[in-house]
Formats: sequence, structure tokens, C-alpha cells
Amino acid sequence: MKIPGVSDDANIKVAYVFVKLRDLPRDLNDWMGVNPRRPIIRQWYEGAAFPDDEYVIGGVGPEIITTLKTHPHLFSLVNRGITILVDSFKESVSTGGQHRVHLFLTDRELHGISDGGHTLKSCYHAQIATDLAIKAGEPLPFDLDLAYIPVRIIAGIPTELVTPITEGLNSSQQVDQKSMDELNKRFEPLKAAMKKQTGENEIRFYSGHPGLVKVEDICGIIENQNRWRFFGTGSVVKGQSLQPRGLYRFASKALAMYNEDAFPEDRESRSGKTQKSFGELLRLTPDFLKLNDMMQHDLPELYNAAGGRFAYLVNHMAKGRSRLLPFTGSTTTYQDLYKGLVLPMLSGFRANIRVTATTAEWIIDPLVVYQNVIQSMVQSIVNKNRQNSRKFDIGAYGLDPDSYQTHFDKVESVVVKLGGTPMTALPQI
Repeated sequence: MKIPGVSDDANIKVAYVFVKLRDLPRDLNDWMGVNPRRPIIRQWYEGAAFPDDEYVIGGVGPEIITTLKTHPHLFSLVNRGITILVDSFKESVSTGGQHRVHLFLTDRELHGISDGGHTLKSCYHAQIATDLAIKAGEPLPFDLDLAYIPVRIIAGIPTELVTPITEGLNSSQQVDQKSMDELNKRFEPLKAAMKKQTGENEIRFYSGHPGLVKVEDICGIIENQNRWRFFGTGSVVKGQSLQPRGLYRFASKALAMYNEDAFPEDRESRSGKTQKSFGELLRLTPDFLKLNDMMQHDLPELYNAAGGRFAYLVNHMAKGRSRLLPFTGSTTTYQDLYKGLVLPMLSGFRANIRVTATTAEWIIDPLVVYQNVIQSMVQSIVNKNRQNSRKFDIGAYGLDPDSYQTHFDKVESVVVKLGGTPMTALPQI
């Protein structure tokens, strides 16, 4: 196409194409040298055991993967795509009318992926995960034929313009996942659960919303209580984990789980029969959020009463003006969530939830359980701190499966003491 303002003598050409996810060539991975924001990855997983969706580390990688999984048909609209600098390109039409673009890259310092590195790596993640699922005879995690990748091809860029162009391309930002989910009304079930509840207007459903709490953190708290995903005791069932420690740092994972569970018809299209009780679990959301705020409010005082020094434990979380805890209406003077302590404690309350294929309910009133277990929970954190010769690491605690198991066991014990009967296995569906 003709580029406005550029002389014909410059010999710069631009093409825009949409490439089916399945057809994105894998060898573009070798042409990342001109990209100033190359995504960090653990290793290349071709032919090896494939990890969870945090395979692409940093930036917007996990959010792009979530979009590919939950909204593949919209990917070409909401993702900025990939820009490739090339020496030249040639278009052709094959038998059947299929358009092809042949790219010629000759110099790794001038040619390659100048923008969209995280998109490229996320697409490779989807390709490889799907390949491995096919080999293993498992449900396909991604639809490689439904997602299209926007690709801009630029040929003939002079050497002196490569750096300014790549830096300029990498200065803007992607549309974030929660804003797209809000646009597609994916949060309506959550909004219904929170209607007329304390704090309903403090959930930040999209970028720019004035709410105090990000919706991805809310989704993390809800999935933290999902026994279909994280049963909490016994042996691990395929597709499940005992404890939800992965939700501590990966908000995009919580959003992906919420989308799958709130809209089971999407999940069934990939993995067959699924439980339908998530809507009932959502009904308990006000309780989850109240417990979360209560823990944030009570933890400092209880920690000190148990013989610890909370201010020393979280000295990087400075005290200051009162901060509203929107789901109880109380306040705290600590200006951070210290989620690494609260989420393992909160996750223990899964032991007080009974689920069937169509229901989810508390076994014992959660506030009664809270009053009977919270001191023991806090004491275990104080004891854990005393056992460490080095300074207590809150982040490590939030990722330690033993932290989650300790609090789960404590809640389960209290439920039994109060006359309840905890679950021993998931029901058949």
C-alpha cells in the first residue's frame, strides 16, 4: 500500500494481513533481536511437559493467553498484533483462492518482530499446548482455527529508522482483559451476586473504574473457594489441584477460571461435561469478601496478641491514613493487602463448603467458624515466623502449599468440632 508522506524513492512497503493462529509460523521465534521488549520465558517446551498458562512471563503475556482461550473470535479486534520488519515480501494466491504472503528476512539486526513479542510467544504457547493435548488424547485447550492474529509487515526500512520505529511501537499498551470481559458482559453473574451487598460499587470492573478492588482479585478470592478446582484433601484428580497457591500472583489465571466456570457452556465445548454449581458458589461471594476484609482488619492485632510483631513483619507496608475495607465498612491503617498471609488463611474456608453438581453451600455458618478458628490460624503464622532463621517472607508463604494445607486442616477440624460433616470426595457428575 502507498504510505502517506513517504517518497516513492524510499522503497518502503507495508502490508496488513490476518493470520490464523494455526498457521502462524514457529520459526519467527528466531527473529526477536530487534524487539526491545522481548518476553522472558523459562525455556522452550517443545516435546516436554507443558506448564500452566504463566509460561509467558511478565508484561501482558498471561492476559493475552487468557484472551486466546476465552475470546478467540475477538482476538483480532482487541489485540494489537505483531509487526514484522522484513527485507521484502511477496504475495501469492494458491489453488482454492487462499492468500499467502512470503517474507524475506536477511539481517537479524534489521529484520524480525519489532512489536508484539508477547503476542507471538502467547500464540506459540497456544499452538504447543494444543499439539500436546492432541498427542495425549486430551481436550483441546485452544481453538487454533477461530483466532486470527493481526500482522503488519514493513519492508525496506532504512537502518537508521529501525530503533525509533521499534521504540515507538512498544510505547503503547494493550486493552486489558477485564475491560474486554466487562464489554462482553462476562461479569453479570458476579454483579448479580453482589447486588445490594456492602461494597458492590467498589469492584473495579474495567480500567478507569473508580472501585477500590480490582475484579481480577475478586475472581481470585472466589476461585480460592472452588472445591471443584481445589478440593483441599486426599489425592489430586486430573485437572485439579489440592491448593490454590497459583492464584496468589497470577490474576489473569483467576479471570480465565472465572470465565470458564461462570460460563460452563464455553468449557463444555472443549472439555465435555462440567459441574454447574458455580452459580451457587457465586452466591456466597459476599461472605468470601467479608471474611477477606475481616482477616485484613483483625490480623495485625491478633498477630501481636499471639506474641508476634506485625509492624516488623510487614514493615514494607507502611502505616498511614485509614484505608477502607469496602466489604465490611471497617478500616485499617496498613496500606497494603498483604495477600500472601490472607489468601492461604481464606482458602482454608473451602473445608466448610459442600458442593454437588448443582449446589454449593456452607456446612456451618462461616462467621461462627471464623470466630472459632482465626486465633489458631494466626498463631500458626507466628510459629512459622519463629521457625525461620531468616526474615519471614510473606511472598514465599503465599506460594507455599503447606501454608494452604495448614489452614484448610484447621478449618476442617473446627467444622467437625461444631457438628458439621466435611466432604471427603467430590460427587460424580
